[in-house]
Amino acid sequence: MSPPSLRPVLSYSSAAILVVLAALLRVILAPMIGPQLPYMPFFFALIIAAWLGGMGASLAALFLSLAAVPLVVAPIEQKSPALTRQAAAVDGASVAMGLVATLLGTSLRTSQSRAAESLRLVAGERRRSSEECARRRAAEEEKDLLRSLSDAIPQIVWISRPGGQQLEFINRRWSEYTGLDPGEAMSAEAWRKVVHPDDLPRVVEALAHSDATGAIFEAEYRLRHASGAYRWFLGRAAVIAQSPGSNPLRFGSATDIDDRKRAELGTRLLAAVGAAVANVEDDSTAFGQLARLAVSDFADWCIVHMRGEGGSPVRLAVAHADPRRATLADNLFRRHGIGPEPCAGSLRVLRTGQPELVPEIDERRLFLALDDLADHPEGQEAAREALRGLGIRSAIAVPLRGREGTLGAFTFLAADSRHPYDEADLRLALEVADRAAAAVENARLFARVERADRRKDEFLAILAHELRNPLAPIHNALVLMGNPGVDLQAERSLAMRMVSHLARLVEDLVDVSRLTRGRIELRRQIVELGPIVERAVESATSSDREWQAGVSVSLPRTPVLVNADSARLEQVLWNLLDNALKYTGPGGRVHLTVEARGGEVIIRVADTGVGIPAEILPNIFDMFYRAEAPRGVARGGLGIGLCLVKSLVEMHGGTIEARSEGAGEGSEFVVTLPLPPFLPHPLVAESRSEPARSRPTGPAKGQTESPRRILIVDDNRDAATSLARLLEAMEGDVVRVAHDGHTALDIARDFRPEIAILDIGMPDMDGLELARHFRADALLAKTRLLALSGWGHEEDRERSREAGFDQHLVKPVDLDELRKALLPAQT
Repeated sequence: MSPPSLRPVLSYSSAAILVVLAALLRVILAPMIGPQLPYMPFFFALIIAAWLGGMGASLAALFLSLAAVPLVVAPIEQKSPALTRQAAAVDGASVAMGLVATLLGTSLRTSQSRAAESLRLVAGERRRSSEECARRRAAEEEKDLLRSLSDAIPQIVWISRPGGQQLEFINRRWSEYTGLDPGEAMSAEAWRKVVHPDDLPRVVEALAHSDATGAIFEAEYRLRHASGAYRWFLGRAAVIAQSPGSNPLRFGSATDIDDRKRAELGTRLLAAVGAAVANVEDDSTAFGQLARLAVSDFADWCIVHMRGEGGSPVRLAVAHADPRRATLADNLFRRHGIGPEPCAGSLRVLRTGQPELVPEIDERRLFLALDDLADHPEGQEAAREALRGLGIRSAIAVPLRGREGTLGAFTFLAADSRHPYDEADLRLALEVADRAAAAVENARLFARVERADRRKDEFLAILAHELRNPLAPIHNALVLMGNPGVDLQAERSLAMRMVSHLARLVEDLVDVSRLTRGRIELRRQIVELGPIVERAVESATSSDREWQAGVSVSLPRTPVLVNADSARLEQVLWNLLDNALKYTGPGGRVHLTVEARGGEVIIRVADTGVGIPAEILPNIFDMFYRAEAPRGVARGGLGIGLCLVKSLVEMHGGTIEARSEGAGEGSEFVVTLPLPPFLPHPLVAESRSEPARSRPTGPAKGQTESPRRILIVDDNRDAATSLARLLEAMEGDVVRVAHDGHTALDIARDFRPEIAILDIGMPDMDGLELARHFRADALLAKTRLLALSGWGHEEDRERSREAGFDQHLVKPVDLDELRKALLPAQT
C-alpha cells in the first residue's frame, strides 16, 4: 500500500499526538523498564510521524520528544531522580537516535511510495493493455459483423480513401458479379475494367467532384457481368471522418437497378414510338425511325420486314448500334443475300403471327441462314465467318399485328455486350410492335379516309356537273319544241336520250347505296352469255359521242352458259365498254372477246386508248376514284362504275383484273366467271335478235277496246300531271289525279278506277297505307295497284306485295315497262 498523504497541519498535529502517546506509554511502562532508555517509546513515534507526515513531521516529533522527557515525563516520575540524570546524560545520543529514527521513517515512507507508484503504474499499464485488447477485439468483431452484413446484402459494398484508387474493403458480391478474384478486385484499376467505357468518364467526374466538395457521390453506370453482359447500377458513397486528424474513408454501395432501367427504357421507348408514329407519312420512314430508336437502348440490331405483294417478306428497315458491324452486315447481305434474321425466326413469325424469343443463340442456330448457300462451299465459309463476327447472342422476333392479320415483323438482336433477352423484354417488344402496328394501320386508315373524303367532295362536284349536263339539252329541247317549224321528233329523241342518261346515273347511285349497305341481291339463273354481250354493246354504242371508236366482238361458236343475273352482267359489260369507248380516241379500237376455258369463262375488254399509268392500277376499282385524264380526253363519269363492276363480278363468284402497259398503251379488263357444272334449271333463252329494251306486247294506241280508268296519286304535282297527260295522249286512257291519300280515296269511290298508280313516299298517308285502305274497301278491293317508288330493292318490293300492290315500278319508269304493267294480268 502507499503511505498516506496528509496536509501539513494534519502532519504536524499527528506528530504532536504521537509524542503525547509516546509520553503516556513511557509513564505506563516506567515501572517495568525503569529509568533506562527514557526516549525509547519516542523513537517509534518518530518513525510513525516520518511515515505519516514525512521528514518535517518526524523532526517536529523529535524536538517535542526531547522536550517532553525532561519537562513532562521526569516531573511525573519524581520518585526516580535517576531518570532525570539519565535523560540529561543521553541528550546527544537521543538526538542522534531520533535523527536515525526520522531517517528510517522517511526512508520507509519513500520506499513505500515508490512501491505504490510502481504498482500503480503496472496496474495502469495492465488496464490500458486490457482496454486496447478489448478495443481491438471489438474492432475485429465490428469488421466481422460488417463483412457478414455486407456479404449478406445484394448490393456491392466498398470502402476506399478519398482521392485514392486503392480499395480498403469490398464485399463478396463484387467477386460473384464480376468474376474477379478477391485479390484482383482490390487493385486500383479493377473497377475501371468493369465499368462500361461509355459510363467511365461520368463516374470519374462524379468521384472527383465528391473529393473536391465533400458531397455525396452518386452516379448510374453499367458494370460488366462475368458473362460479359452489362447491367445498370446506382452507385452512392459518403465520406466519413473516423476521428479528428485521421484520414477519412469513403463508404459506398452499388445497387443493381437494371430492372428499373429496363422499365424506364420501356416507358421511354414506348413514348418515343408514339411520337415517332404520330405523323406517319409512309411505312419506310416510320419504321426506319422506329428501328433507330430501338438500337439506342433496347437492341444492337433492329430489322423490320413487311408483307409485300403476294405476302412475300420485304426488308423495309435495318438499324445497328455499331457502325462497323452494320457495314459488315450490309456486305454480308449484299454479297450473299443473307442476314441474321433466320436465327431469330423472323420469317416464321411473319408467316404465323406468333412471337419468338431466343435467349441464347448457339452456332447451329446462327448458321441457319447458310442453308441457301449449301451449293457454294466457298461462299458458305466466308458467310460463316461474317456471321460469327456479328457477335449475336440473343434474339426476339415479334409480329406487327393489325386488324386484318400480320402486317410485318420486328426483329431485335442483342450482341454479346448486352444481357440475354427474357420474357420481360419479349413483353416490351410486343407492346412496341403493337403500338407501331396500330399507329401505322391508323395512319393508313386515316389516309384512306382522307382520300375517300377528298373523292367524295370531288364526286359531289362531278355529280352536280353530270346532272347539269343532260338537263341543259332537255331544257333547250323543251324550249325549241314550243317554236313552230321545229323537228319535234328530233328534239323528243334528244330529250329521251338525256332522260335515259339521267336514269342510268340515278340507277348507278342507287346501286352504290345498296352496295355500301350490302343490299344488292342477284337473281341468278342459267342464261346464254351471247345475247347479254350483244345488248351491252348496243347500249354502249348508241350514245351520240362526237367520235366513236370501232367495237369488235368475238364470241365462241358454241353458246356459253353462265349462272348469272343477266341484267347485272349486262351492267358490268356496259360499264367496261363505256369506259373503253370514253378513253379511246378517234381511229382507236375496242375489242370484246369471250373464251370458255377450264371451267371458266373469260371476258376481255381491250382498247387502244390512253392506257392506265402503273401508279393508278392499284386504285382503279376504288369507290369515287377518278384518274387524271390525259390532255385532250374528256374526264367523265362519277368514279363509281368500276367499283360497282368489281363488286358485281365478285358477287357472281368471279374476278376482275385491270392491265395496262402504261400511259398511251391502251388497257385491258379481264373478267373471269365460273361456268356452271350442271344445269339445275331449264335454260332461259336469250334471243340474239331481241333488242336492248323490251318492247310493248299490248295493243298500240287506238287498238284498246275501251279507255281504261286510271287513278294517279303522287304528292309531286308536276310528276302526277305529266304522267296523266302522257297516258291520256298516248294510250287514250281516262285519268284522274290526287296528291294525298284521303283525297285519293274520295276520288276512287266515285271514279272506280281499274288501275291505281300510287307513289310510296307521300306525307300524312304513304302509298303502303293507302294500298291497305284500297284492299280493305269492298268497292276498291279489285283495283289493280301499281307502286311507284325511287327504291327498287327486293325488300322494298316485298313490302309493296305485303301492302297489296300487284306490281312495283321504280322511278323514273320506262314507258315500255309502264305499258306492260298496265296490260291486264294473264290468267
